[in-house]
Amino acid sequence: MAEQAENEYKHLKKVEWMTGKIGEEFEAMVTDVGRTSLSVSLKNTVEGKVLLHLMKNDTYEYQETTYQWVGDNTGTIIRIGDWVKVKVREANTEQREVLFDIVFH
Repeated sequence: MAEQAENEYKHLKKVEWMTGKIGEEFEAMVTDVGRTSLSVSLKNTVEGKVLLHLMKNDTYEYQETTYQWVGDNTGTIIRIGDWVKVKVREANTEQREVLFDIVFH
């Protein structure tokens, strides 16, 4: 129980730290791919999500059998293990969540 409380405290502190990083870009690894969001982890261990409906460069389709997103127009494929550049969209301490946007150049 103490370990769980410590982990939750560390996560909250990471989210609080990210509130000062809105708009900044980071390298992140895709750690999970779902129907509505991607989970990503920064090199500094901050974790967050990229929401599918906020993707701006293309319309993405979730491929359930391969756990990846595929861009309808660009053919861009995003899957677990990929490194992507992300920009901090929001850091919400009440929900203990960090939201990112993928940066496409």
